[in-house]
Amino acid sequence: MSWKRVLIGDIAIEDRCIVLPDSDEAVERPYLGLEQIESNTGQILSYDLPSAEGKSTTFAFDETHVLYGKLRPYLNKVALPDRKGRCSTEIIPLKPIGVDRHLLAVLLRTEKVINAVMSEKTGSRMPRADMDILLGIEVSIPESENEQARIAVRLEAQSVEVETARQAALSQLQDTGILRTRVLAGIFNRLDFVETKVLGDYAATTSGSTPSRGIKLYWQPAEIPWVKTGEVNFSTINATEEAISKIALAECSLTLLPPQSVLVAMYGQGKTRGQSAILEIEATTNQACFAVLPNETWEPDFLYFWFMASYQDLRSLSENRGGNQANLNGALLNALKIPAPDKEVQKSIVQQVKAALSEIETMERTSKTMLADIEQIPNRILAQAFES
Repeated sequence: MSWKRVLIGDIAIEDRCIVLPDSDEAVERPYLGLEQIESNTGQILSYDLPSAEGKSTTFAFDETHVLYGKLRPYLNKVALPDRKGRCSTEIIPLKPIGVDRHLLAVLLRTEKVINAVMSEKTGSRMPRADMDILLGIEVSIPESENEQARIAVRLEAQSVEVETARQAALSQLQDTGILRTRVLAGIFNRLDFVETKVLGDYAATTSGSTPSRGIKLYWQPAEIPWVKTGEVNFSTINATEEAISKIALAECSLTLLPPQSVLVAMYGQGKTRGQSAILEIEATTNQACFAVLPNETWEPDFLYFWFMASYQDLRSLSENRGGNQANLNGALLNALKIPAPDKEVQKSIVQQVKAALSEIETMERTSKTMLADIEQIPNRILAQAFES
């Protein structure tokens, strides 16, 4: 097979045919936004009918184009449309010249091209590909378009196989999360007939505050760990992203929490609200963290694992309150009725939970490693096809 070296600009041209938002053509062509293209695979997830998303100027495309997502090029959004439409101006329609369309799409997805574009990107928070840089990248392609098509078909078939394997690994990883939830529920459901006690009646609780960012003496020197809700994520906390000064501790309604205090995140519309953690250091918290200090009624680990098992219940409790934000608060948490078996039973349950979670974490690590390995396969396949 004979190969040749060419610039991407020799085999593809930008085809920026503008579609005005109020034109008849805009009504006829379904709109495609960057979020509707899947990273790496280039799968088009949907074509919208004319929508508010496409009220600005767009570019026309059809089934002869390759669509290149220039915003955040590391997301690797390169698509092959199967119909005519119009796309966001963050997507550049490329017209293949003397090259198989599918092979051009494969080339644009290679790690070599992504790295070259990212090295010369514009913008920092929302980087965009410099199209002159993209079109100036040198690549190797077979001289025969028949060979180009044959290679593209083979690579796309391999890509489908890899994606099938990736989805299976992703499903396996998600299953470990489901298993963790079921195991915790199974262990704590055995305590349904155990006496419960109201949390606020048997344990000291508190929350923190955020010292004024405008007062430097509250943040320098950074002496005392300060926990934010984003760090309350079903884990032990032995370090924090930020720390406050001793002056802040004295002046800002903050409590220095001892190790083995259990934390619950009260705010957060994502997954944060209701998550728990346990301190292994002395620390303070912001106002969105609820803290249960060590007490005589509950072993810290038992309480921590109970909160972990009750995550969905806590979220449901806060969602049923109405209002604009579904937040937990100290009154709701202090009113919780928590199983309170004797300390030896609690210690036994803690050991059961730790053993079960250890096995699940091993499964999770294995799944993550497998998923990471699978996600590297496309790069290796493409490198072997074009760079050797």
